[in-house]
Amino acid sequence: MRKLLLIFLILLYFCPKIFPNDNIYFNFDYAVFKGEDGKSILEVYYSVNQKSLKYVNTGNGFEGNVLIDISIIDISNNSTVFSNVYKTPSNINDTASVNQKLIGQINYLLPKGNYRLKITGSDYNDTASKDTFTQDLDADNTETANPRISDIELSTMIKKAADDKSIFYKNT
Repeated sequence: MRKLLLIFLILLYFCPKIFPNDNIYFNFDYAVFKGEDGKSILEVYYSVNQKSLKYVNTGNGFEGNVLIDISIIDISNNSTVFSNVYKTPSNINDTASVNQKLIGQINYLLPKGNYRLKITGSDYNDTASKDTFTQDLDADNTETANPRISDIELSTMIKKAADDKSIFYKNT
């Protein structure tokens, strides 16, 4: 029984090194809120573990980059409303101690309509390593006599912001 347990523990330790996981996993989400002039604010959120990126030695440390490709398509006529690619850098001193997440938020202002949101996150230094999210959404903030609620946002931490220019700043 001890030999079997020892073999299991050895396999458990070495399997990730023998068969590495080359996939990159992003967390994507979005929320739609009422904007001005009957438009909606679409907030797109993403996060990825730094350790899933391929880093390049720059001489002063290591640099990895995340590419976020966002397409918003109007479903009624299959036209692309927005198509943007964002590059988010991750600069570190030592690749052995990478254990944080890169997080970000990107906002769009949308007129009333039905849209398809497609987000692809990839590693800039290894574009074959990517993750995709697709979701249809409704952007309708037409004034009505009945009360309505925006999308609900969940958070792991809420605190008073010191920087009102932060991408995560919410109305004081």
